[in-house]
Amino acid sequence: MDEQNDSPDVVWAGLLVSLDQLPTDARVAFLLSEVFDMRVEDVAVLIRRDALRCRELVEQARTHIQSVRHEQKERGGTS
Repeated sequence: MDEQNDSPDVVWAGLLVSLDQLPTDARVAFLLSEVFDMRVEDVAVLIRRDALRCRELVEQARTHIQSVRHEQKERGGTS
């Protein structure tokens, strides 16, 4: 593990960049369900989508964030 590239500041900056690249509805669905621990059904009501679509948006966001993190690790950082 590379301590410098896994520092909280680097991870946080990478997460913010990843979130910014997502469509708004996927970003909101991800944050509400994963960060604020809301039920997907409740998030779906807030973003005016059905629960299945909301789950898809959360998964899309999760996959995107993991892929960006993986790319950053392969490049050796956030630049």
